[in-house]
Amino acid sequence: MTIQRFSFAAPLAAATTLALLLSAAHAADIEDAAAERLSDHEVKITWSDNGDPVDVYMGTDPAAGPDAMSLVSDDDTDGSYVVRADIMPRPYFLLVPQKGESVHVAERVLPLEGGSNFRDLGGYETESGKEVKWGLLFRSAQMSDLTMHDYGYLRALHINVICDFRATEERQNQPTEWQKFGVKDYLARDYELDFMNRLPDTKGEKLNAKQATDMMAGFYKTMPMEFASNYRQMFQELLAGDAPLAFNCSAGKDRTGVAAALILTALGVPREQVVSDYQLSNRYYKPNGDRQAASETEKQLMSMFDEEALRALMGTQPRFIEAAFKGMEEEYGSVDGYFETALGVGDAERAKLRSMFLQ
Repeated sequence: MTIQRFSFAAPLAAATTLALLLSAAHAADIEDAAAERLSDHEVKITWSDNGDPVDVYMGTDPAAGPDAMSLVSDDDTDGSYVVRADIMPRPYFLLVPQKGESVHVAERVLPLEGGSNFRDLGGYETESGKEVKWGLLFRSAQMSDLTMHDYGYLRALHINVICDFRATEERQNQPTEWQKFGVKDYLARDYELDFMNRLPDTKGEKLNAKQATDMMAGFYKTMPMEFASNYRQMFQELLAGDAPLAFNCSAGKDRTGVAAALILTALGVPREQVVSDYQLSNRYYKPNGDRQAASETEKQLMSMFDEEALRALMGTQPRFIEAAFKGMEEEYGSVDGYFETALGVGDAERAKLRSMFLQ
């Protein structure tokens, strides 16, 4: 099977994209910084309070210093500040402590009207003390419910490539209107996702939660190999500098969850944080709408599970993503072996990725 590439004529200025979307340096004294949208006009910024005064700045360029941003809170000492910030243009915040280094933060979940589980992978700290840049790596569920307002918001992020990991039937049932993003490339692969052959024989009874989670763990164990061509293409795009890049599947948690785990691992983010990001789908994935729009095959599959089992299928568990890493180790001897052999991402390529996506 081959990856399909759909090209769009609109060129993007890479230098402008990077200038707008890179994030700031690793903070020495500020920890657990986060930004969460409260409403269309308010964002709450939080950080671990160590008692030192912190100045809070806001701007639209994540690479800017305080001189190019607006001071919104002076000498804040309680570790929390609510600021007026509209959805567009996307706001970035700079926290400047009295002692130590500054840190930029942004909303992890994009404020989309029709988006589901659409998240930025920026801000995670690596084992070397660097951080993943904001605004370059996005993960998502299916995108067929995006509104015109959403497309306007996403176009302003200058997303260059979309990697769609869904099967042919999934894409046909809920098509991505990728041209409305203004992206250069939309990458997909034709294949059939057959879960029926993974189901245990229950003698006509509906599957329970244990059987469902066992099945999912088995799927995750084989996923790195089954989708190696998709993941390899994604890394080739990143190595070629084709970012910002967004990748998705239907729920944005399984095939997409493994892809995000691979990217963060390649960048040197600790396993504990990789698993933590994976589990955010329990909070941000919205399964109800997706189930209503499911294909006939998906509806037939869902009818074979009891309600508790369905809840297990719609969630994420550390056991699942750990099974993916175990599958890599068993098949290739180590996770590094999988990266090098299956994905073509050896030491040199990982060093290049880190130079491009960390700071």
